Amino acid sequence: MPNLICAKDVENLHAQGKQTICISSKTIITPAARDAAESMSMQFTEASEADLFDGMDSEKISRIMKIMLERGLLSEILKPYEAESHTCGFKVIRGKTVQMEILETGHPEAKAFYQEVTGDQAVHSGFLTIEDSRFDWTIECEEHNYIIDGCISVTIDGKRFTAYAGDVLYFPQGTKVIWEAAGKVKIFYATHP
Repeated sequence: MPNLICAKDVENLHAQGKQTICISSKTIITPAARDAAESMSMQFTEASEADLFDGMDSEKISRIMKIMLERGLLSEILKPYEAESHTCGFKVIRGKTVQMEILETGHPEAKAFYQEVTGDQAVHSGFLTIEDSRFDWTIECEEHNYIIDGCISVTIDGKRFTAYAGDVLYFPQGTKVIWEAAGKVKIFYATHP
């Protein structure tokens, strides 16, 4: 709903068959809009957070959020992590603040998420989580993975390898793997072109 409601807005909503007009605490209602609502027996109600998502399934909400992220509409609101830096390039990323993004695996059922935290240097690094999922992947760069929590299996040319918390995986560029996680695994990765 707009932050300003005038009589025309009320008339349009009434024409759509609405009897209730949901507003936020910041909405300004003109006196003419109040009179129009009263004359049409319409009521203003303040929307709760739950009301905002009424009738929307989680898939639709997810698509909306993804579009907003891609267009940069949430960058000021949702920073992917907290960090401190020095002019020399030094950076401290607060690991507990890292917000993960969906990793597009080509398998819609896969629960895989990532967040790159150092992408403007020669070595890129970030976090990856995979939960109860199995998917094919091609390693695009030379890559090192440190298993923080959980257990992950990778299959290369039919041979399966399993890594546990504290283990390191190294992949040469171009390696084709099948990732498989039973439960949740958290990984720190570093890549180099």
